[in-house]
Amino acid sequence: MQQSMTRQVVQPSAGIIDDIEREDASKGYEPEDARVLPRIVSVPTVADETEIGPRYPGAIYQNVTGRYEVLALITDPAEAARLLRRDSARWAVIVRDTLRPDGQPHAVGMVWTNEDYLLRPGRPPYAAAA
Repeated sequence: MQQSMTRQVVQPSAGIIDDIEREDASKGYEPEDARVLPRIVSVPTVADETEIGPRYPGAIYQNVTGRYEVLALITDPAEAARLLRRDSARWAVIVRDTLRPDGQPHAVGMVWTNEDYLLRPGRPPYAAAA
C-alpha cells in the first residue's frame, strides 16, 4: 500500500505473478520484452526494386491521388509490415503529400505503375562500388 495525503491507496496485484516479477527484479532479470533482438536488414530483391520504382529518399512523384515527396524507404519486412499493418509487406515508402498544406507523413505500399510520374529523382540508399 502507498500512503497518500488523504487516504490509503491499494495497489492492484495479480497474486503469484506479481510475486514472481518481484523475485526476478530482485535477481536482476530483465523482462522478455525489454531485450533488444538484432534486426535482420534485408536487401531489396529485383522484384522489390521493380515494385518500388525510383522512389528513393528525396524523390518527388505524382499520380492521380496527389504529389508526394519520399521521406524514407523501408526495406526491412518486419518494419514494413508494422507500418502498413499487413503481414505480407516486404517494403514501405514514407511519403508526404506536397499539394496539401497539412500533408502529414504516412506509409504507402503501392507498387510503381505507369500512372506514376517522377518529377524529381531521389538519391539511392547505396552507391555502386567503383
